[in-house]
Amino acid sequence: MAETRNLCGAAEARKDCFLDSPVAREMGIKYPFIQGAMSSITETRSSPPRLPMPADCPPIALGMMDARACDLRLGRLPEIMGARPYAVNVVSLAENPFREMHLAWIKQHRPRFVWIAGGDLSPIRELLQCGIGVVYIAPDEALLKLALEAGRPLRGLRGLRGRRPVGQHSTLTLAQMVLDLKRRQPSLFQNCR
Repeated sequence: MAETRNLCGAAEARKDCFLDSPVAREMGIKYPFIQGAMSSITETRSSPPRLPMPADCPPIALGMMDARACDLRLGRLPEIMGARPYAVNVVSLAENPFREMHLAWIKQHRPRFVWIAGGDLSPIRELLQCGIGVVYIAPDEALLKLALEAGRPLRGLRGLRGRRPVGQHSTLTLAQMVLDLKRRQPSLFQNCR
């Protein structure tokens, strides 16, 4: 408990060390922390979408919204956000019946970032060519390697979260696996961020 109190006590003084970081500058945000999109929040019937907390780069989950819902709920999003960056989360699994419509909507509205939360890697290169920053959330080394080979997206790692498994490894273990992969195959990480 003493260490927790010490860390919490030092948090206010340490928060500024994250300001003006290379990652934050590249993303056009103040702090290099991203809140992931949560379908249970952005798919509610209220409009505009509620966000779980103020975020430098608010995340919007497309979830299982059809074209009408996307246009109704999110069609004015670029106008509302103006020059402020935002991210759209798309599920790229074949089971998503709206995947192609979501990708077309993303290309039309051009958010600053797209989080691809699992599934098909083929949209990575296409979205990067449209000038959209892509973060592929890789739950394991094999998918991370495939994502890197598919077009050099920004990378996101997501591991076990409490009792809700998102992968078989913790995020810390995944980070260690990435470092090991980078040592073994540095060419995969050329021009990566």
